[in-house]
Amino acid sequence: MAKGIFRGLALGVATSLLVACGGGGGGGGSDGGGNSPLVPNPAETMKLTFSADRTSLPLNIAGDAAAIGSPYTSTINLRSNYVAGGGTEGGNCWSAEFNIIGGAASGFLVPPLLAGATSGSTTFFTSSSSGNWNVLLTSTANAGTVTIEVAVPNPDTATVTCNDDKIEIGARFAGTPISYIREQFQVAVGQATGKASQIRINKDAQNFLETQNSGGTTQLIVQAQVLDEAGQVVPDPASGTRNLYASIVETPEAADDDALLRASGASGKWVLARSTNGQAQFTLVSGTAPGGLLVEILTDRFDNNVDNGITEPVRNYYSVSVGASVGQEALAVSTATDLPSAEEEKSYATILAATGGVPPYKWERVAGSSLPSGLSLSTDGVITGTPFVDGLFRFALRVTDSATSPQSVMKEFSIAIAAAPEEEPVIPLLAVETKKDGLPTGTINQPYVALLTASGGTVPYTWSAASLPTGLSVSAEGVVSGTPTVGGTFDVALTVKDADSRVANRIVTIKIQGGGSGTDETPPKVSFTIPAHGARDVSPNAVITVVFNEAMDPDSIVPASFAVYRLKNTATLDSTESSDIDTTLPSAVEVIANSDRRFTFSPDDPEATNANFFIQGRIYRVVMSTSPRDVAGNQICKADDPDCLASATPVVGSDPSLTFQFKVGDQLP
Repeated sequence: MAKGIFRGLALGVATSLLVACGGGGGGGGSDGGGNSPLVPNPAETMKLTFSADRTSLPLNIAGDAAAIGSPYTSTINLRSNYVAGGGTEGGNCWSAEFNIIGGAASGFLVPPLLAGATSGSTTFFTSSSSGNWNVLLTSTANAGTVTIEVAVPNPDTATVTCNDDKIEIGARFAGTPISYIREQFQVAVGQATGKASQIRINKDAQNFLETQNSGGTTQLIVQAQVLDEAGQVVPDPASGTRNLYASIVETPEAADDDALLRASGASGKWVLARSTNGQAQFTLVSGTAPGGLLVEILTDRFDNNVDNGITEPVRNYYSVSVGASVGQEALAVSTATDLPSAEEEKSYATILAATGGVPPYKWERVAGSSLPSGLSLSTDGVITGTPFVDGLFRFALRVTDSATSPQSVMKEFSIAIAAAPEEEPVIPLLAVETKKDGLPTGTINQPYVALLTASGGTVPYTWSAASLPTGLSVSAEGVVSGTPTVGGTFDVALTVKDADSRVANRIVTIKIQGGGSGTDETPPKVSFTIPAHGARDVSPNAVITVVFNEAMDPDSIVPASFAVYRLKNTATLDSTESSDIDTTLPSAVEVIANSDRRFTFSPDDPEATNANFFIQGRIYRVVMSTSPRDVAGNQICKADDPDCLASATPVVGSDPSLTFQFKVGDQLP
């Protein structure tokens, strides 16, 4: 159910809207005048409530029209607490304007009760005498979020009357503009993942080139469209990265002696390109030799980035014929009978080449002939796939040119497919088994020992660790031992390497408590605060967080540990005097500790509105006392200690350890 803040928008004194509308003119009220008993007093604000039988819809790949019960259609209901009635103040109906303001390419509205409505409507007016409207939203084949906005005349400022074929909206009071109550509702369409699933090839011209210095076309602009499994374009890659790799594949018959690819100013046998709205562009330039060019195009489904390698490849191939002359020689197949060999269960690609005739050429299987199982032939002469069986296979193919009187040539080919090598034993993935919080808690100046564990890979393992507490070390066999000298909670990076140099990592936590001997005499410090000192545009409902550099005793940190003041309107973020204080806020309701280092509290300014903690546009000062202690019992350092973090000179409270100020934003978040 949608929630929101109702805002009025003045649109003029009177408006007439042509619609199909049931009902006649206004009638008298039950009391012969004034408001009908069914109509709330105009002083009561109209409230709108959205509901729908579906708040998410699948992609409408079938192109179905709007229909109740269709899997691609949602019935959306708008209900108002205002029911139209008779009388001099009422009127006999009420109107609503529906409009798609976002995701228009993802769906369209149809008003089922509006005569003459057509599919594809995105804006229309309709009426109701019961304060209840129904519309249909039907999805399209594009994923996205459809935002529907409704505008209803505010009964405090407008009257509405239906007269057979139109709605008349007028000002309730002379000289008072008509305002509208607006509300929004959203429906999700499709489930785009943003991860590449296929590459489509688009070219700017016919699929052939001529050799260099022939006087003909020697370059072809190619666009590769990267789509996810929902058929939606993938997002643009991160700034400074590219998500498409194109390369000329070396084949026995390829005209790849000096052919080149070009993209983004680079030129070579391979290039990298960046997609914009799913389209990545590069150019293929022919060389001096005729034949065929095979180009492989790759993207990475894993992270939409090929600059850092390709983890989960998604690929496509396309070929281009390169001719020395057009229409001056008879059509002939230049590819040798024995095609490049393949390997069972391994990806395969090769190109067929023809010369003479009029390119481009069309390739097809001869009736009764078939390729090895798992391989397929495209019309532009590319054989691709993954063969499923081994052996020597023969098949016949036909190539036809594009002349007005087409020429055709048939030729037999063979592919030798080697058997897949025997599978080596699968070695389980190397992994650190020690859990993030799986190491025992230690004590300052007390002996400590713990054993790290791993699984998978090939034994023996070799261990190393970074950021261990002072006094601790790890052996190659994975034993953490020593005598810690500093208390706190430490994030330690573990690394294990197996006998075959596989590596696995994990961050774990070691907690070292303070000993009762008092040997830890180092006072704790504040690492940072949220909001930071001098922060602006802080949310009115923000909470305050103080993070220490080591484990603290939660019992020593209570609401009274933090004093919060609202400063005067004349104060600035640089104000430091106690005379700048306007109000002392009540103590924080509660203090919440996270891992004994992070403490969060939420003071409450009694003059704040809309359930916020703070007043917009005001500056607040937080002063922390010296009462907090670490687990060893050491009191927090004082503000005059040069090693203690203090954001400003403390001036309020007795002997504070930290003071910081921030300003709450002028606008709601």
